[in-house]
Amino acid sequence: MDYKLISEAAKRYKDISKVCDMIDKKKLFVRSDGSKRALKDLFRIDTAKFMMFLSASDGSLSRTEVELLDAVTGCNTDAKTLAVLIKEFKLNSVQFAVKILPIVKIAVECDKAVQENGLLKEIKFSEALVGFFKVFGKAVISLDGVTKKEDKGFDIYIGNLENFVEKSI
Repeated sequence: MDYKLISEAAKRYKDISKVCDMIDKKKLFVRSDGSKRALKDLFRIDTAKFMMFLSASDGSLSRTEVELLDAVTGCNTDAKTLAVLIKEFKLNSVQFAVKILPIVKIAVECDKAVQENGLLKEIKFSEALVGFFKVFGKAVISLDGVTKKEDKGFDIYIGNLENFVEKSI
């Protein structure tokens, strides 16, 4: 278990959550579907989905993985609940591996407004999110030792996120 990675992931999570709050308060993102879910909540959900995808890729979900999700995001859950969600949302499938998390899509749409409003100075919102998912993913797969399946799932998913952001810039 890499405590330095876990600490870095928690710090980045808090920083991005603050940016999400500021985007909502300044109304920098208008949802085309009319939904009113706060970006901070969407970020928490997408972080949980990402973690469950990585955890499920080796066919197991450990207690330490559940504890990490709670430590980073403040979600209070258990392995049984997460296992049901993994199955229900097919988070252990190739179909999920090629999807782009909704929070990343929104971040790309918000990049210009976020920078113009000085919410992030040196990095784009979308790049900050991908950076978070890189650190958080490494923390997740370091918990119980890296398996080839977890490492491959991580590489594929991060590659997809990076390509999406790069093409959007």
